[in-house]
Amino acid sequence: MCRLQSTRKGDRHRHRAMGARGLRLHGFGFKTLGLEQVGHLLASADSAAWSYHASRRPPLPCHTHKNCANCLPYAPRWRTRVLSALPTWQYPTLNAA
Repeated sequence: MCRLQSTRKGDRHRHRAMGARGLRLHGFGFKTLGLEQVGHLLASADSAAWSYHASRRPPLPCHTHKNCANCLPYAPRWRTRVLSALPTWQYPTLNAA
């Protein structure tokens, strides 16, 4: 599922119907709001939001680069932040990064 943020009722029904058929869905480019709605129906999800977010902020302490847009330590921090904002029953089933 690409860039369907599942904020509309029809999108949620589409995800449920596909999941009910046993399809393992991947949320490509999903926003946090989309994960809140249908994260539990996905096998995995990804987003470049972490990189965009990092590119607009100062680097992490002790980092010498301009920003952390492509910084490996920044990505898992972002993931932890997103997952902690979701109820555990909404996690993608594989809890994939």
